[in-house]
Amino acid sequence: MLIDSGIEEYKRTGPQIIDVNEYYNLLQHVEYSERLDELKSYIYHMMLNSIDYFQTASGSMTYAMNPDYPIEIYFQTDMPKQISYEIDYQFGEPVSEFYVADSKIQTVNCKNKTYRESLNVEKAQFIISDNERYVQLDNGEFMTLNRSDNTNLGIPGNSCLFPQSVAVLYLNQFDNWTISGVTDYIGRNCAKVEGVNQDCSFEMLIDTQTGAMLSLNNYNSEGKVTGNILVHDISFNERMDCKRFDGAEYSLE
Repeated sequence: MLIDSGIEEYKRTGPQIIDVNEYYNLLQHVEYSERLDELKSYIYHMMLNSIDYFQTASGSMTYAMNPDYPIEIYFQTDMPKQISYEIDYQFGEPVSEFYVADSKIQTVNCKNKTYRESLNVEKAQFIISDNERYVQLDNGEFMTLNRSDNTNLGIPGNSCLFPQSVAVLYLNQFDNWTISGVTDYIGRNCAKVEGVNQDCSFEMLIDTQTGAMLSLNNYNSEGKVTGNILVHDISFNERMDCKRFDGAEYSLE
């Protein structure tokens, strides 16, 4: 049975409908738990709805789903204020920066010293039941339904802070994965998730109190890592001053 963040419950209780402390305690003994399916449902729910469980976040990470071209990223986001900052590096050199503030988005090409500017419209949050994120249509095809991403970040948003797409892709079939235990990683209590997805196996570390994904390893049939995401440090709900764009050294495209 899935924990269902349906419309009526959402209206009655608001978005933070799951007692994270209760499930945190249950997960400490997951290997002995008779409620494994419920705990798996909890992890799935948290990944699908992580933005309901924090307001600000900052950190650094490596995104290497193509191991030959790893991207090093530093990020900040303040969702209530709709302010964010992200800088991406490849091979030690800054490649791009992304600024969101004052209803504007500035996308910077660090190499060319140019930037593009567009409007940032605050995204409405549509209520979607956990059970309706991956649905089969009448023609037999499957469709994924995602919530709007208010982190205003690129890679860190959809792969770390709000990993709803990862959850639907990897975890929608509960028989294909399990929670093998818990561990402390970079100061966060994480569930260790292991499973199979199509032709590969995978391992994840999921922050038990926010649903953020702090690590993902994909393996081929020979056990070789074919893709990796790793968060190096992260903090939540701390006061921050997001870096603001200074266009003095840049020209508008």
